[in-house]
Amino acid sequence: MSESYKVRILKVILQSLDKSNLQKDQINYVLQVGGGCRMPMIKDLLKEVFPTADHRCMLNPDWVVANGAALFAYYLNISKFELNDKRLATPSEFGNCGNKSNAVGIDFGSSKVCASFIKRNGPSAAISDPKILSLPSYVAFDGIIPKCGKIVVDRIQHNFEYSVFDIHRIFGKSYDEIIQDPDWPFKIVKHNDKVYIEVKTINGKERKSPEEIISILLHQIKTIFDDFQNELLTDAIISIPSYFSEKQRFALHEAATLAGWENIYFLPEFIAASFAYLNEFDISNNSNILIFNLGNTVSACIGRIENGKFKFLSDEYNLHLGVHDFDKELIGLFVDTVMPKCDLTKLDKKYLEQKFQEIKHTQRDDAW
Repeated sequence: MSESYKVRILKVILQSLDKSNLQKDQINYVLQVGGGCRMPMIKDLLKEVFPTADHRCMLNPDWVVANGAALFAYYLNISKFELNDKRLATPSEFGNCGNKSNAVGIDFGSSKVCASFIKRNGPSAAISDPKILSLPSYVAFDGIIPKCGKIVVDRIQHNFEYSVFDIHRIFGKSYDEIIQDPDWPFKIVKHNDKVYIEVKTINGKERKSPEEIISILLHQIKTIFDDFQNELLTDAIISIPSYFSEKQRFALHEAATLAGWENIYFLPEFIAASFAYLNEFDISNNSNILIFNLGNTVSACIGRIENGKFKFLSDEYNLHLGVHDFDKELIGLFVDTVMPKCDLTKLDKKYLEQKFQEIKHTQRDDAW
């Protein structure tokens, strides 16, 4: 790991710890979230900082937040829940609440959107194995109907100039806030004081709003889950980082509405993650837990389990460091050592990046 990355990650952890007024040896559990936590260097770093804590990482850390959001919807009547109280009941406190609706949780991630669906057939029904959907955040306009997800990734060498990705770096931001990546096949433009993405389509160049791009992804998720359940679903919980601005929340809500979701509820990522872990593992009462998330950004949230309730204590973020930086460093190292004399195109770089992500996302903990 680059030493600068290690220092920056440590800074996030220690600042959250300082805000919580706890010492390192007072953290009882470290819960790992996000695909970046599969990396041995991250696991080693966390164990180095918290040697006495119980470290937990699910088989698929990418899916933790989506699963937690679906569990939250399952245990609660999502049309009535409130998040103003910093003490939140844990799954074991709810039991079956008797709501006959189905539960959908969506994690709007960076390189992909993860969604979890839990069937509910009545007040006495147990949770069935959730249906998990992982959709790469890629959209292409190389046909009459836009394509999204894995089919775009698989055909990136053929549809690159028609593709849009990295939408999380664009939506809910003003034109001046967006840093245009020279490797993008599309352009960010301003029209009537609004941000648009200018992308090549089969009809020539067109302007698409960021909300429209996101809605294509969320509509695909809805279509798959509607077919799975054989009915039209209307409610979904979407997990979001605590640092999301009002503009980003509004943009995401608008996109979900365009996608056909009628009732959209936002849930902080750390609450969704804690729900997933508390449902999966026995966490001792009166324990301090640190939720470390390495995904699009780096975050560390600290809370305490008291009498069956999760009490939020602190959180800290670095919005300018995430798995994307590790991917770029790996690609740079690969190019410098294996292909030093090659003049890579934008497409070559994107293809390499996607292959590295594909390898990383399909590895299990015991494979690292």
